[in-house]
Amino acid sequence: MYPKVSLLWINYNSIDIKEIVIESIKSINELNYPNFELIVVDGGSTDGSTDFVEKLLKKSRIHHKFLRQKENLGQQSSWNLAYLAMSKDTKYFMTLDNDVKLYPNSLKEVVERLEQDENIGSLSGIELYWNSKDVANAGIMFDELLFGNTLCQGLNVKECEKNEHLISAASGGLGIYRTSAIRRLGKNLFEADMIRHFNETILGARLWTKGYKTIFFPVIVGEHHRWATATSRSLKRFYYKQRGWLTLLLISNSPLRNSTTQNLFLLKNLFGYIRRDPKNSLEYVKMHRKVIADSEKKARELLRRKISVDINKIPHVKGIRLFWLFPAGWTKKFQSSSRFADLLRKNSIYFPALV
Repeated sequence: MYPKVSLLWINYNSIDIKEIVIESIKSINELNYPNFELIVVDGGSTDGSTDFVEKLLKKSRIHHKFLRQKENLGQQSSWNLAYLAMSKDTKYFMTLDNDVKLYPNSLKEVVERLEQDENIGSLSGIELYWNSKDVANAGIMFDELLFGNTLCQGLNVKECEKNEHLISAASGGLGIYRTSAIRRLGKNLFEADMIRHFNETILGARLWTKGYKTIFFPVIVGEHHRWATATSRSLKRFYYKQRGWLTLLLISNSPLRNSTTQNLFLLKNLFGYIRRDPKNSLEYVKMHRKVIADSEKKARELLRRKISVDINKIPHVKGIRLFWLFPAGWTKKFQSSSRFADLLRKNSIYFPALV
């Protein structure tokens, strides 16, 4: 008996990457799993990709629902709509971008593992870069700043861990979640105003706080093009990434919350963006101030709603990652810090070592 799985697949202005979208839909059509549904939400596309995707789905054998939003309200809004449209008997679900490709047996393998332990709230397999053997994501591990280290990122898949282990949060691109666990957290899947960045880390932290665990499971789930429809650096990305991380820290009981280290880390990230985009220096400084004010406001709202995270219940590195003390690229000269095993080393450049 195969439990029901819902695949939440979102689209926005993808006509320029239509070959990638075709591959993504094709991979879902070829899944070796008999009991799944695809829920597609188009976030108000204006480039004709809405009709393009709908035609692809009609040609496929995939049991699907297709929903359209009138305007673009961000990824989180689209995923929330897809989440609310899931069938009532959905036991597990995955959040998918339109630039991911699932491997045929991946869904079957991860569901079989989830079925063995009802305390697993979410799971990350190995996510590769598009048409590559290099790892894009193998789960997320926090340090005491609640900054997420993306495990195995950039390594060849042969270098990634071969053993299952606990992690702080699942990948936002190809992670899989237990529906009953997520429903204990509230009506919606994500905070709709926490667009794009760090919503999955907040979700992972809250699952641990509720008593569910998140695991890394060593199977290759699929491939992710990443940034196919988004720029890697922009004022908007800076705002949401920084605001998401700082909000998570402020709703936690981390010993580094409201610390000098927190403020230095914020400044380090600000200068990093300015260095890469100096012509917008003044705008980044203004956005930096807005990040701090809006994060404090959002944290107060979440705490009023009794949404908080207990860092003591989350597997994490004791201390902080020291990469931000060095110029870009220097960290790898001391330690390949993206492997989980490296975080456990006594001579890790985290201080102090993981205990």
